Order: sequence, then structure tokens, then C-alpha cells
Amino acid sequence: TEFEYSDAGFCVLQMLLEELEQKPFEIIADEFVFAPLKLKNTFFASLTNLSRLGQKIVMATGYDENGTAIPGKYPQVPDLAASGLWSTPNELIVIAEEFTKACNGESALLQARSALEMATPSDRFPWAGLGIFMDGENKLSISGWGENGQSRLKFNYRTGEAAVVMVNQNPGVEHVIAHELPEMKKYFRPPEGRFNENTLKWAHELGYKTVFWSFAYADWDNNSQMPYDAAKRKILDNIHNGAII
Repeated sequence: TEFEYSDAGFCVLQMLLEELEQKPFEIIADEFVFAPLKLKNTFFASLTNLSRLGQKIVMATGYDENGTAIPGKYPQVPDLAASGLWSTPNELIVIAEEFTKACNGESALLQARSALEMATPSDRFPWAGLGIFMDGENKLSISGWGENGQSRLKFNYRTGEAAVVMVNQNPGVEHVIAHELPEMKKYFRPPEGRFNENTLKWAHELGYKTVFWSFAYADWDNNSQMPYDAAKRKILDNIHNGAII
């Protein structure tokens, strides 16, 4: 027996669930997981969901490793279970918290036996559980990687410690930065400037030094954006030698 990473297994599971429930996979996921957890920005990107939610949810434009925007802003894929999940760092943390509750017998969505089976590695492949990867003692990680970006969720299913990193560019860009600016390769700036002891600790464990911008422009707040001229003036007024903007 050999280990091989493949999306095909998740495609088969998707087809199996659709046959059993006689519903599209994205609806099954919403009814059994996303709705009970009150997740408003997590969904599988079927054409129906993209049409229904595209105007309601801000979806980041994806960029390839050359910095070119993905045609149509983001890819559309048929294998939803394997590659079609959209979410936010906050809501992935909610999912991790629920999985942690399940492992401790406190979840109404997932039985402890099932959760612990997912989190148990096989003897021959100690780095992999069922659909999830082992990342240290009691620590699990799940990564997503596509032409439009990468994300990684890491959490301790015993203590509840969790952290998420998301970028909307193909991670091939890191190799470009490492080649041109090697001293910048291992610097990490927390999204929105939000951090805690866990994110600082895990960034350090991965070899990254956490840094911050020189001033908070707050460009992540889509409901509070200043006009172009005001934005330019704010940036220029705060520039100084050694600034990080």
C-alpha cells in the first residue's frame, strides 16, 4: 500500500452524497454544515451559488504566479468537494473549533468517534489522517492551493488553538521573491493586522518573522473606503525612510 495525494477520492465522495441525498453537493454541505454553524461566507462555488452570492459576498480576485489577474477574477471548477470551497479565515476557525468540540465529544454535528478517526494517522503514513494532515502532536493542518491563491488552516484539536493564513496569489510568487529578494522570504504580515500569541508562535515555528505595516490604511474595510485623492494623500503623508506600506 502506498500513499498518493489525489482529488479523485473527494470527487467520488461528492457523487456518493449526491446519490444518497438526491441533492446537489453544495446544498448538502450548506444544510448539514454551513447553516448549522451560521457561516455566511462559506460555500461551494457551483455556478448556481456564484450567481446567487456573487453580488452579496466580496470575493477576492485571484492572481497567478506572475501577478496577472485570473480571467473572471476566480476559477470555476466542477470538482466542488476537492477544489471548490470558498471561505474566510474567521469562518475556517469556526469549523476548526467545531471539529475540536467533536474530538472532545461536545459537537452536535460530528460524532467523537468519527472526528478522532479522521485525526488518527495510519501506521505506514504517520503524516496523514482521513482527509487531513498531521502537523505535530494533536495538531492538524489543511491546505488549499490553486491558480488563484493558497490557504492553510492549522489547529490543535485538543486545546482549540487555531490559525489561518490566506493569500489570493499563486504561491509560486514566494519563489520569485526568494530569488530576487532573499532577505524578505521569511517575513509575514498578519491579514488586517490581526494577531495573537498563537499566530506569532506558529509563524515563528514555520521560520517566519512577523512584521507590520508602518500605518493602518484599513483597505480591508469595504464599507469605509476613502476617495482616490484622499487615499493617495494619506499614503504620501506617511512615507518615510524605512516605511513598510
